[in-house]
Amino acid sequence: MMPKIDFKSLSAGLVAGVIIGTFSVAAYTASNPITAYEDNRFGFVFNDGPRKNLGDGLSTIVYNNRSYVPVRFLAENMGATVNWDDNNKTINIDIPERIVEKIVEVEKIVEVPVEAKKEYKSLPQTYITKDYRLDLTVFSRNKNDYSSDFYVKIENTDTVPWQIELYDTKFIDENGKEYTLKGVPVNRINTRFFSDIRQDENVQGYVTVSNIPEDIKNGTLYITIRRNSADTKKIEMEFPVKLN
Repeated sequence: MMPKIDFKSLSAGLVAGVIIGTFSVAAYTASNPITAYEDNRFGFVFNDGPRKNLGDGLSTIVYNNRSYVPVRFLAENMGATVNWDDNNKTINIDIPERIVEKIVEVEKIVEVPVEAKKEYKSLPQTYITKDYRLDLTVFSRNKNDYSSDFYVKIENTDTVPWQIELYDTKFIDENGKEYTLKGVPVNRINTRFFSDIRQDENVQGYVTVSNIPEDIKNGTLYITIRRNSADTKKIEMEFPVKLN
């Protein structure tokens, strides 16, 4: 099989060596003779493109188990330009900025805020505003496995009625699974909370979600209440709960 050299960056290409012009099997520096040999079996692949061979009159030189390739061939195949300064015996390689950007990858460090670990608390818990007070008192799993209930007591101190949005109630366990009224039998839904809770009323009852398995110990209960006025203001209350 003919050997192949795969160049992924300009710097990788340049380590192959620098030779410009023609050469013979025995090459010479200014002072010391060296012994090398040609090997024209090499092909080159640039950035996963098609295989390319050296053009006519060009060869790969092998010296001390290293392969030396004409720098112009490598550089120009990577979009750079090469000029020979004969007076200073210098090879000038100009790399376009777009090539440099591809070669030098700048690592961007993005700071991702770490979410604080939620602290789950035992019941009872209380949520108070100037308009109402809601006490979350007891959690219960039903023996029939159809649903789980959270018992609440709500007192309205507002002049406008409030109402619990039962279909917005949800429980999200510590693994991210969500439990809602979906799948709960109709006879398990507390219809009292479909009615208004008026000023100075103190109403007790329960909100229901689908069955929460016994092995779930923590989660967050979300209860939404709606103000029955022209603005239909809604507030979602969040309770991080230990299911004792």
